Amino acid sequence: MGIYSSAIYWIMQNHPLLYRQRTGELIRLNTTSYPIGVLPDIEHNVFEESLEPGDWLLMYSDGIVEAENEHRDQFGDDRLKSCLMAHINHSPVEVKKAIFNEVTELMGEGPQKDDMTVVVIKL
Repeated sequence: MGIYSSAIYWIMQNHPLLYRQRTGELIRLNTTSYPIGVLPDIEHNVFEESLEPGDWLLMYSDGIVEAENEHRDQFGDDRLKSCLMAHINHSPVEVKKAIFNEVTELMGEGPQKDDMTVVVIKL
């Protein structure tokens, strides 16, 4: 995100989520490229989305949505969206903590099988 810009540019990420404060809409941002480094010499599409004051951006690794319990039930996109919306009036730090708490609760005593990264930004 440029310091003098009200837009974000990205190449590939697990479909970042954008919450529009003005409209209350939750948008999954588009990605159509392969992850960086998977294929040599591939050109990546660069995406752009305008941002407004009060908007939220949620970026996360696939280890969040693919976290599962002993019954192989995954945390999934719907739980992630619900968690974000349930805590949208809190700080970004509290939203991140809530996501990790809910993922950990779902996993129970099961092992963590992938990295779990969450970045929450409020403009």
